[in-house]
Amino acid sequence: MKAAPPDPSPFGALANETGLRPAREKTAAPGAPARPLVLSASRATDIPAGHGRWFIERLRAGFLTRINPVNGRARQVDLSRARAVVFWTKNPAPFLPYLTEVLDRGLTPVFQFTLNDYEAEGWEPGLPPLAERVETFRRLAGRLAPGSVIWRFDPLALGPGLSAEALAGRLSALAGRLRGSCERLVFSFLDLYPKVVRRLAHLGADLRRPAPAEAETLLAALRLISASPGPPLALFACAEAQAYPGLNPGRCVDAELLARLDPELAGRPELFAPAGPGGRLRPRKDRGQRPRCGCAPSQDIGRYDTCGHGCVYCYACR
Repeated sequence: MKAAPPDPSPFGALANETGLRPAREKTAAPGAPARPLVLSASRATDIPAGHGRWFIERLRAGFLTRINPVNGRARQVDLSRARAVVFWTKNPAPFLPYLTEVLDRGLTPVFQFTLNDYEAEGWEPGLPPLAERVETFRRLAGRLAPGSVIWRFDPLALGPGLSAEALAGRLSALAGRLRGSCERLVFSFLDLYPKVVRRLAHLGADLRRPAPAEAETLLAALRLISASPGPPLALFACAEAQAYPGLNPGRCVDAELLARLDPELAGRPELFAPAGPGGRLRPRKDRGQRPRCGCAPSQDIGRYDTCGHGCVYCYACR
């Protein structure tokens, strides 16, 4: 059997594309490679924006190397069984030339497309202008099955000169430009993890999580957007500790959506579990995620500290 081509350093190719230096790698852990059904690309970095060539090269090779962010160990990931891939991105425009190959290889793509409007604040300095990103969203949605491109406004944050009322107005304006190109709007409020607090202090960025009354203003605006005439737009709260009436709990890796887009995934034991004798199947939960996360199991293939957007609120970069 011909040996598979080497993986050019676990995310070394990513680092070369972006000019970012990869962290030092440790010895690979022994054992069989992972053989996931669903790939997450990625909660740790924006693969479509900066690392699309690496992703396609690994698809062609049939495997990649994943670095565990906790212990630094490497593990090979066999891509031969992969049937779906969920992309997290803020700028998939560089990935559009690769999209046909992804589809031709039998992968069902879902894009979690974060499209915020913080241009005036400069909180996302590495992104193209908002108008370009809106156009990219429409182009991408036009090439894929309905429901494949999900709009995220994440995180909802406030700061000097940006009130809850002003942010609600931006949400409404963006919804008017995106309606008909997506079926879902996913949101979350800013989480001030210690790493994020340190990053904000280092950058001198003044933004904060909305206070309860401000959050209610934003939630009212979101409900109004969802209830407005036109194509349906369902609301999903991503891993929020509080349940909000009328809003769905978030499921970024949504087993039921994947089964709708690819009927061959319906009932797969990797994604669904029996609910009891005679009961319908229920989506499995990824035990590696936060308690409030509703995602189904998947294999993340990204690496932290490899994104070049420079978002001030980012949890994935130092």
